[in-house]
Amino acid sequence: MKDLVLEKFIHEKIIDYKEPQRRGTPRGKPIGFSNVKYLSSLYMMTNLKQKDIAKKVGVSYGLLRKWNTHKDFKDLVNMHCEEFAKLFIDHIKEKHEKGKIRGDFLPENIKHTKEIKTPENFFAELKDSCFYGGLLIKRISSAIGSAIKNPDDIAFVYTIILALEHLLIYSAGEYQQTLWGLNILKNEHIKGVKLGLLDRAKEIIHKPNITKKDKELVVSILSVLEDLEG
Repeated sequence: MKDLVLEKFIHEKIIDYKEPQRRGTPRGKPIGFSNVKYLSSLYMMTNLKQKDIAKKVGVSYGLLRKWNTHKDFKDLVNMHCEEFAKLFIDHIKEKHEKGKIRGDFLPENIKHTKEIKTPENFFAELKDSCFYGGLLIKRISSAIGSAIKNPDDIAFVYTIILALEHLLIYSAGEYQQTLWGLNILKNEHIKGVKLGLLDRAKEIIHKPNITKKDKELVVSILSVLEDLEG
């Protein structure tokens, strides 16, 4: 599937990459990464075994292992993970802002979130999440933590939780290590979401003048909290 988010990210990064040339570079000065080494750094974001990555890019396993001991190579892998994590959040925000969930699946006046269903393939473009590596999951976790600090937009918070649910489904089966990592990620953020929503509900309830919109927001918060407990 050409629209898989991670696959597309890797494809576009290698297409846009311009391999540095030795010509014009002072002797003894590093010339940067070859196309193969750069591609290898992209695949290191995944949970593929190093032997499989080496075979995929056409280098020896020993050479790839050597590259992976170099700080500049590991820094590049980390940079890819951070960039993808931002793209991951932006992608979910884009779906949310277009109203594909907020309008169709999660009305602003949430009454019963258990009645809200997302199509089975709504996050189909995230199906390659089964290949997310450990470092990438950590970077996505950090990005999610920053994205859900403000619980005012309950629908967006719920959108992220729905996305995480789909990631777990896509990673079920043979990808147990990735499934385990994503499950920890989800549980950590659900705990944070619950505390944030409770604080927000308390803040609203203690307002001297509660508006109709305030009441609707509290109902939404309680409904989401009930669903997360289910």
